[in-house]
Amino acid sequence: MSLVAAEFTPQVLLDRLRTDDESALKELFHLYYDALVHFVTPMLRDQDRARDVVQDVFFKIWEKRKDLQVTSSLKAYLYMAVRNHALNIIKRENRIELNDDEVVLEAKSGSQDGSYDRLREKDLQKKLAACLDMLPPKCRQVFELSRFEHFSNKDIADTLDISVKTVENQMTKALQLMRSNLLPYLRLLLILASQYAFF
Repeated sequence: MSLVAAEFTPQVLLDRLRTDDESALKELFHLYYDALVHFVTPMLRDQDRARDVVQDVFFKIWEKRKDLQVTSSLKAYLYMAVRNHALNIIKRENRIELNDDEVVLEAKSGSQDGSYDRLREKDLQKKLAACLDMLPPKCRQVFELSRFEHFSNKDIADTLDISVKTVENQMTKALQLMRSNLLPYLRLLLILASQYAFF
């Protein structure tokens, strides 16, 4: 690698960023901006909002440049930061709080079977969250990108800077855990197959 090329590697840019080098931020921005916008647009279904999310992430990186903890590759860090920021926005927008009257109305209008299934679904969601917490960080990232974001193994490998074989191994590990812990919920898993594509 030439000296000029070495100056623009992600790790070198990160080191320069920590020394308050604004030009390093600009170079990182130009290096990853388009790819990150392309990555997050399907999640938000709006390219303008995707651009805002990516810009927000770079702004936060500059704000926290002294304390950045990048344990994997910088590329993987950026992709996960953008993804998490987008998910937080989606969660805020989709959060619905029912008042007491609405809760009572829902309870009266629902059949016993329907209410039972809803309780079981909530139980399943809690169990799923517990299973995800049991996974090692890298394994969880691979599983979430595959099952929740519908990434191909190749896309996951590119995003996390790992090999396709590693992706396959991590998915096997995650699915084994899911199968063993979620087997009692097989009926609901079949009903919710379009939402939870575990098996």
